[in-house]
Amino acid sequence: MKQVTILLVLSLLTGCSDTAAHAANNTTGATAVKLMVASDLHYLSPTLTDNGERFQAVMAAGDSKVTEYSEEIVDTLIQKAEEEKPDALLVSGDLTFNGEWISLNELKDKFTALEDAGIPVLVIPGNHDIDYPYAYGYDGADYYPVQDISQADFTSMMGAFGYDDAQLRDSSSFSYCTQVTDALWLLFLDANTEADPGGISSETLTFAEDVLKQAAAEGATVIPVTHQNVLPPSDLFSRGFVINNSDEVKKLFKKYNISLCLSGHAHLQHTSEEDGLTQIITESLSVYPLQYGILTVSGNNWHYENRELGIRKEESKQRFDANTLSQVDEVLERLNLSEDEKKAMEDIAITANEAFFSGKQVTLTKDDPAYQLWVKNAPDSFWTSYLTSTIGDQKQ
Repeated sequence: MKQVTILLVLSLLTGCSDTAAHAANNTTGATAVKLMVASDLHYLSPTLTDNGERFQAVMAAGDSKVTEYSEEIVDTLIQKAEEEKPDALLVSGDLTFNGEWISLNELKDKFTALEDAGIPVLVIPGNHDIDYPYAYGYDGADYYPVQDISQADFTSMMGAFGYDDAQLRDSSSFSYCTQVTDALWLLFLDANTEADPGGISSETLTFAEDVLKQAAAEGATVIPVTHQNVLPPSDLFSRGFVINNSDEVKKLFKKYNISLCLSGHAHLQHTSEEDGLTQIITESLSVYPLQYGILTVSGNNWHYENRELGIRKEESKQRFDANTLSQVDEVLERLNLSEDEKKAMEDIAITANEAFFSGKQVTLTKDDPAYQLWVKNAPDSFWTSYLTSTIGDQKQ
C-alpha cells in the first residue's frame, strides 16, 4: 500500500451527526463502498427477562444501556440497513448482553434475514460474547444462570457472518480478512481469546502482518476492525478500554501505512488521531442516543457519519442522565454546597457527559461558573478531571 499525503478534516455538525472525513489524491474513478457500522448491541433475548424488580435493578446500576428495548433496537438497525443498502453491515463486538446462547441464536436469525435481503453481515466477538460468566435470565426478584456461548457455539452460529466466506482466517483467534472489493479489505482482529484476553496474540499479529503484506503487494487498502480500542479515547479512558499490547498493534499499523481503524467497546462515539492513524470508536447501539455509523470509502478517501436510530431517545436519555446523576451525587453529597451550587454542578456534568459520549461538541469552557465550582469544591475528583479532559478534547 503506497503512502499518501492526506488532509484530515474533522467537523462536528449540529443535530445527530458526527462526521470525519479523510481526503487524499489519486482517487479518480474509484468505486465508492458504503459500510454500515454498529457496535456493542448487547442484545438480550426477550425470553430472558420479565423486566421485573431484579432486571430493573441491574439496569439502574448499569452503564446506561436500555437493554429492555434491545430487540426493538436491533430490529430497527436491520430496518435501517435495508433502507441504507450498504455493501455490508459491520458489528464490532459485544453482540450479546452478557454472553447468552439464546441471545446469539436470535441474532443469527436476524442477521440471516438481512443477508437474505442481499446485505452481508460481518461480525467479531467482544469481551461479553464468549464464555462470559454472567449469562443470566431474570424473573421477578430473582436471576438464574442460562446457557452461555462456547467458542464452538460462536463458530457455528456466526460462521455465515464473515468467517465462512473470508479470504483469510487466523487459526488461533476469531480474526479474519474479507475483501469487500479488490481494492478494499477489512481486517477483523480478535482481542478476546481465552489464551490472551484483552490482547492481540503473537500468532494473530503474525496473521495480521501476512494479510497486510499481501494487501500491499496487491495495492489494496486495509481497514482494521477491533472490539477494544487501539488508541485511548482520552487519558481517563485507557485502562480496560485499550488493547493490552496496543503499542505492538500501532507499530504494525504504522509499518503498513494504515490510516484508519474502527472499534467499539468504550460505549462512546469518538475520533482519535495519533501518528498518522485515525481511530473511530462507534458508540454502543444500546446507549443514548442509539447511534450507528455510515462509512463511505472511495480509493484513499473516506467519510464517516454517525446517525441515530430515531427510537427510544427519551427513554435512553433518561437512563443515561440518571446514571450520570447517581455517580455525580456520590461526590456532591460529601460537600458543603448550596442547592443552587449542587444543581449547577449536576447540570454541567450531565450536559458535558451527554455530548462527549455521543460525539458532539462539548461547549464547556474553563471560565464556566459551574466548572469553576467543580474546581473549587472537588479539585481531586474524577468528575473535575473528566470535565477538564472534555475541554481539552474539544475539536476546533
